[in-house]
Amino acid sequence: MKRFRLISVVAVLFGLAAQSVCQNEPLVFEPKAGAFNGKHVVFISGDEEYRSEESCVMLAKILSQRHGFQCTVLFAIDQETGYVNPNEVANIPHTEALATADLMIIGTRRRKLPGYQLQPILDYLNEAKPIIAFRTATHAFDNDDRYGGYDWQNFGKMVVGDNWVNHHGRHKVQGGRAVLVEQNADHPILNGVADIFTPSDIYGIRHLDTKKATVLLRGAVTETLDPSSMLVEGEKNNPMMPLAWLKSYPSPSGERKGLCFATTAGASVDFRWEDLRRLIVNAAFHLTGMVVPARANAEPVDPFEPSFYGFQKKNYFLRRGLRASDFRLGSSPKVILSEMEIQKLERQRAHPGRLPLPERARAHCASRQRFGGADDCLRLLRNRTPTSLSRPAACHPQHGASGLDAELSSASGAALSMGFPGCGNTSPGVFHSQRRRPFSLAGRRDGKTRKRRIQDGTQNSEKRSQAYFPKKMIRKELR
Repeated sequence: MKRFRLISVVAVLFGLAAQSVCQNEPLVFEPKAGAFNGKHVVFISGDEEYRSEESCVMLAKILSQRHGFQCTVLFAIDQETGYVNPNEVANIPHTEALATADLMIIGTRRRKLPGYQLQPILDYLNEAKPIIAFRTATHAFDNDDRYGGYDWQNFGKMVVGDNWVNHHGRHKVQGGRAVLVEQNADHPILNGVADIFTPSDIYGIRHLDTKKATVLLRGAVTETLDPSSMLVEGEKNNPMMPLAWLKSYPSPSGERKGLCFATTAGASVDFRWEDLRRLIVNAAFHLTGMVVPARANAEPVDPFEPSFYGFQKKNYFLRRGLRASDFRLGSSPKVILSEMEIQKLERQRAHPGRLPLPERARAHCASRQRFGGADDCLRLLRNRTPTSLSRPAACHPQHGASGLDAELSSASGAALSMGFPGCGNTSPGVFHSQRRRPFSLAGRRDGKTRKRRIQDGTQNSEKRSQAYFPKKMIRKELR
């Protein structure tokens, strides 16, 4: 028996380890069958504010499913839990994927990566391969150790065109609108690009050499975050800041020169504008030596509901609990949720085998027709706070899993599709807690208020409850 238990423990630990390894694999989007164009794009997300984990995935799906690129998306990963955690500045696994990349698209912010994760990036830069840099890539790294002899804190100035300077518009108050630079309006990267609005505002740019760089768009500061708002008058827009440009960059070794397309737009909410998505798609075609479509398809593959930008509390992303695999094809989770939604997720994770409360309540009441009907039953249940349940309804000793499954399925439809794992002989019913916690009902009789406690969890609870509270009284009391 002891040997059997030991083998079981080892098997469980091995399974957890295998699951952990699987969950930490990079997210790869393969193109449709027969559509591969021979190009591999690696996206590197990892910023605390502008939700690059949302935008990188959305763009990778477009490039892979609509244009035949193979795409790999890398995330900032929490080292203890394996969750996607943009607040983790010292860990972006699988940068070795850059070894086979034809294009790197980067939107990180102030990362302090260990040497073994920086080395593939350094190798990529030394090969002078093309780069697309958006939003916070102006301050992509914050390593002060000069790993590999490279000044990572000035990556923005040397590769992108400038480091972080300031918010040229008032942050979260004033937006930005793209304005075409007339002399470069025929550049193929601008094919089909006309209307871009950026709720994330305009960055200040000081050190970009506009004589050597090809400035494609400039950013006009708007009065508000409303796309229809007017441009700010005065010096703020005279001159307008560069918003998108193309420039060469020197390799760290100094032996080669590569090409970088950069834009200071790129918060997740900015990519609601189709033309900004098309701008990135066009740049991917151009930098990989392919012909840019006249009007590239930039429609999101999965529903895209971006989160508004902003910093989150240190433990937020651990509570959110997203893994790279959650962003797979067919899934598009919104990263930022309300506190109520986060608490609901935490309850579901604490009890993974049970249905959400509303579905359980409806199934329970519809199947038993308690208290004179399902409506009265639900009203009563709203006045009760059930304790946490460790087992699902189908494990109640009065019912076999298949019997109650069939009974409740007829009442609640597909709500029970997740099944009932781990049934035992002592598990409670739908609202039967292990502690058998009572609830109170207040009844008014002869002008006086009485409180009666009904102990739920026994076979005769229904009869007792109806004896204490006739149907007419309950209906009158709950109006």
